Amino acid sequence: MSSHLDIESINFLKMFWVALTHRVTFFSAWRLFASAMTEFFIPQFTTKFRLSKRPVVSVDHPLDETIPFRPEYVHTYLDFYPFWIRCAYFLYKEFGNETLPDIRDFMYNVAELYYEAGKIYRRCQSTTKRPRYLKTAKFKLLHAVDPHVHCVPSLHVLLVVSNYMNVWRLIGKFSTGNGERYKTQKELVYNKAVEITESILFMKQHSVNCIPAALYFMTMLRDEFTQEEALSFIDDLFASKDGAPENAGEIKDFIRSQYLAMLHTDVPQGGSHNDVLVDFLSRFQPAAGYTQEPGQRS
Repeated sequence: MSSHLDIESINFLKMFWVALTHRVTFFSAWRLFASAMTEFFIPQFTTKFRLSKRPVVSVDHPLDETIPFRPEYVHTYLDFYPFWIRCAYFLYKEFGNETLPDIRDFMYNVAELYYEAGKIYRRCQSTTKRPRYLKTAKFKLLHAVDPHVHCVPSLHVLLVVSNYMNVWRLIGKFSTGNGERYKTQKELVYNKAVEITESILFMKQHSVNCIPAALYFMTMLRDEFTQEEALSFIDDLFASKDGAPENAGEIKDFIRSQYLAMLHTDVPQGGSHNDVLVDFLSRFQPAAGYTQEPGQRS
């Protein structure tokens, strides 16, 4: 069986067909759709149109001003969702129907990330200064479907980190001792996770504050995403000198220090890691146009 299916060239819509035409994956696909709508999209639009009242804070940091806005990263940024779906289809094509229960769990895993992130969004939403750049169809689409009040935790970071861990694990499970044959694919999904994480800063969709918050959240949710794994991921950001901000080292030092600070923050008695992130958000000022104070519940 070939291990050379090009993940980047896969039409991600093929995975939708697989998921919706197999009993094993049908319900997980619908649960994923429902979670994305109820936990990510609908709460943002109810806030945008003032149909609900939630605190919204601005999580910008002075370091954000040192990172240039680079609209050419729009494709990388928008690929965060199609990419994990292409990865799931890659696993299906490589290893066959026996992967379907794991692909079902893969989708449940993504749905869980939406649900867990939603616990934060319901208590406090967050935003950044985003340029109103509408010169291409992709930017027009982005501004139309994303009201931009769910910055912490970043689902981009959560999904791409979860994706590379899932792909690595499932390749190990199904390659029956031949995992080295898939070294190129494993490197691709990891490097793509790094690139997409970098893109959220270049696109001004997130702040440097958003990355450590998401990595902390992932460490709390996934035992396999250890402190060592998170710090290694941070080290790999902007590793390529081409296009990296001049102060890439300073940016990574900040992300690293914020992640470790969150990791060593005591969780309130009877509370959870969610309280650590909500407390983090409560330190920021309310975003312009939103009146409710951080920390209030709707």
